[in-house]
Parts: sequence; C-alpha cells; structure tokens
Amino acid sequence: MNEENKTKLKFSHYFHEVIIKELVKKFNVAEDEIFLGSRRKNFIQAKRMYIFVLKTIFDLTLHEIGDITNLQSHVVLNQILF
Repeated sequence: MNEENKTKLKFSHYFHEVIIKELVKKFNVAEDEIFLGSRRKNFIQAKRMYIFVLKTIFDLTLHEIGDITNLQSHVVLNQILF
C-alpha cells in the first residue's frame, strides 16, 4: 500500500479506553498501573504495545504520545526502540 494513500485515525478518549481494556486482558495488568514505571515484564510489554499502536495506527509524535501517557518523549522513544 502506498504511504501517501494511508489514512490515519484520529486518536480520541474512546480509542484510548478500547486499547487499554484490550491490553489489560492480554497482559494481565491493572489499568491504572500501566504507566507507573513497573519493571515487570507484562507491564513493560503492555506499555510498549500501547505506544506502538499510538505511533503506527494514529501516527502520533513522540511528544503527543508523551502527553497522553505522561511519559517524557525520550522514554517513549526508548520504549519504541526496545
């Protein structure tokens, strides 16, 4: 598919809730603890998946993702790279 023809969804609170609920089920984590800084594997995987979805599906910048997740942009970048 041509990159120019790709349409991105507009991120909203609705999508946030849907994504978080799926991550809670998939990774067995508490909804309010995903972004608290736990080093447990399932929390890290849930956080990375959330950031990946925001970056790829909604085409958000690192700064925008940081604002949504309350993480600094260099932390967001680190989550994407690893």
